[in-house]
Amino acid sequence: MFSLQNFIKQHASFKQGASIFTSSLKLARRSALIHHIHYSANFSTSAHQQLLQTYNAGLQASRYYKFDESMPHFQQIISSITAANAGQLSREDSLLLVQAYRNVGEGLKQKKRFVESMKEYVKALKLVKANSFEKTREAGLLYHSIAELSIEQSQFEEATACLEKAKHIFSDLNEEVDLIENEYLMGLLSEKSDRNAEAIEIWENILKFNKKIGKEFNISHLYLSLGRSYLKEGNQNKANEYLEKSIETTVQQFGEDSLEHLHIYSRLIEILPKYKLYEKAVVYAERSVKIAEKHLKADDPDLGRYYTRLGELYLWKTKDYPKALETSQKALEIYLKHPSERKEEIANLYLQVAQTFAYLEDRDQAFKISMKGDDFARDNFPKKHPIHFEYYAFRRREIYGG
Repeated sequence: MFSLQNFIKQHASFKQGASIFTSSLKLARRSALIHHIHYSANFSTSAHQQLLQTYNAGLQASRYYKFDESMPHFQQIISSITAANAGQLSREDSLLLVQAYRNVGEGLKQKKRFVESMKEYVKALKLVKANSFEKTREAGLLYHSIAELSIEQSQFEEATACLEKAKHIFSDLNEEVDLIENEYLMGLLSEKSDRNAEAIEIWENILKFNKKIGKEFNISHLYLSLGRSYLKEGNQNKANEYLEKSIETTVQQFGEDSLEHLHIYSRLIEILPKYKLYEKAVVYAERSVKIAEKHLKADDPDLGRYYTRLGELYLWKTKDYPKALETSQKALEIYLKHPSERKEEIANLYLQVAQTFAYLEDRDQAFKISMKGDDFARDNFPKKHPIHFEYYAFRRREIYGG
């Protein structure tokens, strides 16, 4: 059975350039088997090569967190294979299909669409079992995906079972990187199960392993997790040390304006307000907006999301109402270009802008914006939706003084 301590002793060298904890590179590593798939009798060589090109295009988009771009590529593969194989799937087609389902699941998970994500993983798991892939690396990676989602949803027994299965698979295959990732996920499971000290111990052991083998790894997400755990323990100095390291290692490997750097900032913006570190969260949110503006189109809804988070921090945490108004209006302007896709965001942002005007003591504008938002909500949500009460409560509190 795999032991982290024994592994440290036995392996003085390691695969150079491997990346354990960056989710973008993790997606790439999880899909590495694609290069070993041979074309099926159901497809010509050129047709299968096109499938591989489609897969790699999806994978490339995933590496840069562009899941709206990546998922259609994987969904196209699913449609192509299932349409061409009305009968029994070949093993090659089945393996490619497993990978496509899993990658669609990964994209949905990143977008917080957890129920849909699990459905894709279940489809992949059925194919794994039907084709006797249970002892393959792809099966282990699938169990990792299910475990991560289960941890996110506090389904700890399911997560534990999946991690144990993955551990056995990777031990048998001697997949060292995947085994270390398994340890990292065990740490996440411990942290989410309120066993914070245990999580810290697991992750600190991984750090010792990293120093022992003397290779360069991108471990920014491990540093981030340790920083978060030390915040929970009330150890501000240790937390700051690791959170800063998470940023430094990301910048060193990917660059100041990289999407990986943007992803780290996004995680920090989620973590820091929980511990009343509002000023630092605002600094990172402002930086995240600048990076996002360099990578995203001016009307991209994802850019609106970065403006929204910054506006919320200005409004509710630092009370900088002029900046809150400017930022929230930018987000609303972007979302209004995508009304059918961003209904919830638009309704909430109208209310946020109205609240900002109220704090700026401009009750006329607060009333006008709230009525626009209320009209939008009436057109797009059922009568009993809670957003209607929120608008009513806002006007009664801020406009009518009730």
